[in-house]
Amino acid sequence: MSPGINGKATAKTRFEADERFHMRLYALTSISSVGWLVQSMHSSLGEPAFFSVAHVVLWLCILTTIVYTGYNAFVLNRELKVAKGGGGSDAVRDADAMSPVSPPHGQGKDHAEGQAAGL
Repeated sequence: MSPGINGKATAKTRFEADERFHMRLYALTSISSVGWLVQSMHSSLGEPAFFSVAHVVLWLCILTTIVYTGYNAFVLNRELKVAKGGGGSDAVRDADAMSPVSPPHGQGKDHAEGQAAGL
């Protein structure tokens, strides 16, 4: 756990650290997969069956990994910037502000009025 106020770990700082770690892991995986794809294609250049089924399937799998991990790194990075209050586009912040989020079960206005009335 990362230290929060007065050296105590808080759930928020731990969550942000975990999300930062996941974002970096996704980015590193995406970058290393790009290197793997380039190396695989370069080593296959001299072969007569450059576009063999095995090569194409491997390249598609690596490309899928690159896209998936790159997208997730981008999304987590954007969420962390918006959560900090800095960075992120205005459209993202406006969309988050306008999203209908209901309060947790039992904590809405009607629940409080019902408890006051003894229901």
